[in-house]
Amino acid sequence: MDDIDVPSIGIHRPQRIVVVINPDMQGIYPLEHSDPLEHSEICCPPEDNMRITCGMVGMVVVHKVIGLFRMPRMSPEKKVRMFSITMGILDLIAIVLGMLKLYLVVRKIDLGAMIKSITVLTLVLEGIRILCRSRGLELNHMHNLKQLPLSTRIISRLFYWLNLISVLTSGVLSTVRLASLDFGKTDAVLVFFCVVAILEALVFLAAMAIWIWKVTYCRLFEKVKDEYGLGMDSINRFYYDLHNKFVTGNILDALKMDLVTFSQELLVSTSSEEQFMGASILKALLTSQQLSDDALHKIGTSTAVINQLILMLNSEEPSDFQEEIRRLAAGIVSQLVDKGQNVILVTQIPGAMKSISSLLYPSITTQGHEYNLLGLMIVMKLAKEHDSCMKICNTHGLLDLIIDFTSIFQGIDPDAMMISLKIMNMLASTTGETGLVFRQKISEVAFTCRNIRNILCDGEPHFQRLALEVLTNLAMDEKAREKIGRTGGMVEELFKLFFKPGMTDEWNMLRKEAGKALAMLTLQNKDNCKKILKQERIVEGLTEALKDPVLFVSSSRILHRLCAFIEPEFSPLLGGIVDGFTLVFNAIMEDNQGVELLEASLGLAAQILKFMSEETLTEELHRACISDDDLINKLVAILPAYRNLSLKAPQIRRFAIELIVGMITTNKEKYVKLFKDAGIGRELNRILETTSEIECFNIFSGSVGLSKHQVSLDLLLDEAFKLLGTKF
Repeated sequence: MDDIDVPSIGIHRPQRIVVVINPDMQGIYPLEHSDPLEHSEICCPPEDNMRITCGMVGMVVVHKVIGLFRMPRMSPEKKVRMFSITMGILDLIAIVLGMLKLYLVVRKIDLGAMIKSITVLTLVLEGIRILCRSRGLELNHMHNLKQLPLSTRIISRLFYWLNLISVLTSGVLSTVRLASLDFGKTDAVLVFFCVVAILEALVFLAAMAIWIWKVTYCRLFEKVKDEYGLGMDSINRFYYDLHNKFVTGNILDALKMDLVTFSQELLVSTSSEEQFMGASILKALLTSQQLSDDALHKIGTSTAVINQLILMLNSEEPSDFQEEIRRLAAGIVSQLVDKGQNVILVTQIPGAMKSISSLLYPSITTQGHEYNLLGLMIVMKLAKEHDSCMKICNTHGLLDLIIDFTSIFQGIDPDAMMISLKIMNMLASTTGETGLVFRQKISEVAFTCRNIRNILCDGEPHFQRLALEVLTNLAMDEKAREKIGRTGGMVEELFKLFFKPGMTDEWNMLRKEAGKALAMLTLQNKDNCKKILKQERIVEGLTEALKDPVLFVSSSRILHRLCAFIEPEFSPLLGGIVDGFTLVFNAIMEDNQGVELLEASLGLAAQILKFMSEETLTEELHRACISDDDLINKLVAILPAYRNLSLKAPQIRRFAIELIVGMITTNKEKYVKLFKDAGIGRELNRILETTSEIECFNIFSGSVGLSKHQVSLDLLLDEAFKLLGTKF
């Protein structure tokens, strides 16, 4: 490109002018603002630059104006519909012209011997044409359901050529006759008759030309096939059904018909072949980005279609054809329940859950495994809705089938195992009173705990993590905690995961989940606490784990609950928790720590004091570099700071009061005065005014409190006031 120096306007120096033509005709802009990959450059002499610029501006304006009137891009599906309607209109015109010829003959006008012969021949050919059209439509309709025999296909082609010959012969004879007439002496009716025959032939030829252009040259049907992944049989059937509706008078139905409604009509048919075609089309549409949303919406508004899909899931016919229909129906239902409103529609159908359960029956075939995956996917999506969860649990045998897929030693497909664990976790983590029912039902299945233990022992880390989440949620139920604790090797496997050094973030998360499960198992359960204390050097290991930030909260909760819920004769085994004094009390003194860490630290600190004397407490505080005044001020400050409790850590004030009571009990003479001077009496009175049910429970399932404290907060406050020697 050469530089051209031209006089500039308003600038007293030469300027290089480059006219950039955008291929998309979106505008003209300087080279430095153009796309270097998409532009053409025209360099012009100074005297022509203004003319070229104005011309290009004019071209852009024209382009914009044309764009205002440009028709929007039509989808291939709509093009087929418009093509079918166009062909139907031409066919109706041909029918009207044929009826008009019949009317002229019925009038019994004296046309002469030659005219009568032509008329008879034309009417015979017209009858053949109509018969060919009707029979051709019927054969094309059938051809898309199954492969026709050779003889039938020959007859179909014969009808087509008879149709062509009859119309062309009628038109040619009418043209020859019309050319030989003396218009001054010929009856006008005869002329009109010949004109009608010629017009009819021209209409047919026009229809034939449009067909060749659209189908053969433009490859309209192939475009629809490539766009939506449909078979040619389905597209041909769609076209001929549209055409048939139009020519038989169902014009409004034809105008409203699209691939979705067409597939729905086939789906509710009594013919297995039509059901297969309808399911195939619908499955293909659901994978299309353009039509999937519309397809899901229309299916969701048709109860008949949903009913039919559910019935297809429970097919008892062993044929491969029926199995393929069942597979397609399962895939459609799986996509259908992605939307919440469709979940309600599906579960309200009588027998729907039983039909879905049939997909989970054990099978050793590849197709059976595919059914299992689709069935599990459907159940997992249904489990997102509260009402559906209840139906899942109440469907006889469904929970058993789901839990069977968590058996690690039965060659279960890994994807199926993953989905089944997710379903169990979704049900077990359900909040409120409903969640209590779900956890009980899951834990009542005989193989639940065994399968989870086997996964913890031999499963992959991602399976182990899901199994731990299920275990933690199940352990929220008191009876489930007992069953889990009685499962041989369960506690041992949990501690193996808990203490195994974490080399990656994923493994640290696994250790953290194992700690949550162990902490939940020790909650108000003496038998589980005994089993844990029987593990070799377990207290020392848990105390050492306090040094690991990943395990601190879980270790604190486990040790706290071992101390709180164990029988007195086991107390000597817990004396080693004093070694964690410095770590725990330093955690309390930290600023801006998380509420869960603070709650766990306060709870364990209160239990540690039970194993300390006055002298030991003084020594440990000195070793931890914590003064009495700093600790007391911190504890007093915690009480008003956490007046508004969260469900994540509802026991902060309770544990802080327990720690205050423990310190005063250990050294009453010293700490009563220090706490009074810090204003503890005022803060305890404020707590009396702001206590709530939240502080009466250890854990929560949603807004429902579980595992109520054995000692109420009021009694704990009463003990604190008595130790302080004040009234409330």
